Amino acid sequence: MGTTFTKTTLTKAPSTIATFHQQRKKTLHQMLRVPKTINPLGWTIVCVSDTHSKLHKIENFPPGDIIIHGGDFSNIGELPDIERFHHEFSELPYPVKIFIAGNHDLSLDRDLFCNPDREFQTRRYTKKSGISVEEYHTKAMNIVRNEECPSGFLKYLHDESCEVTCDEALEFPPLKVYGSPWQPEFFSWAFNLTRGPELAEKWAMIPTDTDVLITHGPPHGILDKTSDKVNAGCEELSKLFNTGVISPRIHIFGHIHEGYGQFAYSPLYSKSNPALGATRVGGTVYCNASTCTLSYRPTNKPIVLFLPFDRSKPAEILTSFEADV
Repeated sequence: MGTTFTKTTLTKAPSTIATFHQQRKKTLHQMLRVPKTINPLGWTIVCVSDTHSKLHKIENFPPGDIIIHGGDFSNIGELPDIERFHHEFSELPYPVKIFIAGNHDLSLDRDLFCNPDREFQTRRYTKKSGISVEEYHTKAMNIVRNEECPSGFLKYLHDESCEVTCDEALEFPPLKVYGSPWQPEFFSWAFNLTRGPELAEKWAMIPTDTDVLITHGPPHGILDKTSDKVNAGCEELSKLFNTGVISPRIHIFGHIHEGYGQFAYSPLYSKSNPALGATRVGGTVYCNASTCTLSYRPTNKPIVLFLPFDRSKPAEILTSFEADV
């Protein structure tokens, strides 16, 4: 891309070892710094999710500054699939590339993948590779944590943040992005937790000043309706929005393929007037970016959002698709 990018690490000096560990996830960020954006007024963000080893089949990637993948980049977390995704995603022509895991990326969830009680499921991985499940998990993690890419930045987030800034907009605060793979229990796949306190504990880690939130699953009642007309999203995540604990400008997710689409939410929102394809000042734009359909065909187009540097201005939807809320 012919442009130089720089990386810096931001830390706060802890007063004690205990406060260091307490602050680590909230204060240790990698600052991703790009020289300029395609629109001088803000960030153009391309959203995809649930590509299921078919990222290469997306026909047209729209221009943007940041591409975000909401998880389920593989089918069942096999190393060749993870390696292929990492290679393909890292080569996309975006200055910043951010991704999280999803429930299909099984080998990245150590507690599940390395559980002896699930040996009957992981046997296929060890038989093919000739290594233990622990080694398999470590190799998978090494792949996604490898930030080398031909140009720009590549970042995997797991219950952590990164910050993005632009040389031409240093008078504005950096863009704060937080990513997490968890979702309510779903057929005993990866990163599943029981509804209630377990999930609430994970969501309590989200910094309140997050601009862009990435979770694999949706909040309850928002673009989460399955083919059986069940709202499968997380109630605990919805509570944080509804009570104003968090108010990110954009929330990107996938998981429920049938929920593909987007709409804007504000305190004025009502289900009788969901404001499809629009934004409102002070609201959050929710985006179910699932690329694959219910039948796992990668035909859903990437969704493009615009986020002004000026935080007093709302996010905008640059591509519009009907969404069934």
